[in-house]
Amino acid sequence: MRPPSSRLSPARLVQVELIADWKATPHPEREHSSLAALARANNWPIGPRLYDLANSTEVYHRMLTKVAGDALDEAPAVLRTLADKAKEGNVRAAQVYLDFVRQTITDEGLMQRIKPAAEVRDVLHQTALAAQSLLELAAVLGDDPELARLRMARMVEEEKEPPCDTSPLRSEDN
Repeated sequence: MRPPSSRLSPARLVQVELIADWKATPHPEREHSSLAALARANNWPIGPRLYDLANSTEVYHRMLTKVAGDALDEAPAVLRTLADKAKEGNVRAAQVYLDFVRQTITDEGLMQRIKPAAEVRDVLHQTALAAQSLLELAAVLGDDPELARLRMARMVEEEKEPPCDTSPLRSEDN
């Protein structure tokens, strides 16, 4: 099932975005004092469809996403303030701060999402091993492209790893 916003026209999506941003802005900071004023500024018809859209799940979802995103931007400063207050002896600030830390480090889903897929050291080690294997293969195949092609074909036929020695193929293989 498609998300509700995917059923909206591009013009309607612009309206959703602008209304959601307007709703997410605190009243004193709003450029337009009302939804009707926002509509007039954007040459939208004012009527039931506008108000239905303004109260739709699409608008509320976008508004809450914006508000949550803005809150995340403020989180470091809030956490610093809580830590400072906790150090000054504010027990409630210490509880809130330590609860946040505990919830964050014990949230397995969050930790899996933010944990790198692989450790850099492991990736570098695997890359070095692969490079070494390629260098060994290049040594076995040699510099002559035609001879290398024949040697590679022979390895594929035998379905085995390339030999580690660099002895040339016997003449009957040519």
